[in-house]
Amino acid sequence: MTTVGPPGLRPLAGLTAAVVVALTLLGSANVDSFTQLRYSLDAKVDGWMWDLIAWEFTAVGRKVSEQFHQPAAGLTSTDQATLVQRYLARAEEIGALEAQLDLPIRRRRSEDRADPLVQPLVFLG
Repeated sequence: MTTVGPPGLRPLAGLTAAVVVALTLLGSANVDSFTQLRYSLDAKVDGWMWDLIAWEFTAVGRKVSEQFHQPAAGLTSTDQATLVQRYLARAEEIGALEAQLDLPIRRRRSEDRADPLVQPLVFLG
């Protein structure tokens, strides 16, 4: 078997081919950003599985059970009216507490609108 060309050229060509193949394979081993994001999200929510169908069946079953059970049915009409009034008073109290909690946030937003250096975030989507 005879070789054509200088004797050191063949190993150099083989080494060059090996480097090109290695670089090509190295690039294909990377995970794209979408797959990496999906894997990251899957890892974060792995313990928090939620089944919509089972939740719906449970909620509908609870509503049907409440229709048959009706815990307020044993109360007199005066007691039922008192219960509703207490519920509405409690809802009003909760609304007032929520307004107090929202007050600092509303103040901050109004200060941000008044400051010309603060620009709102714009999401393009």
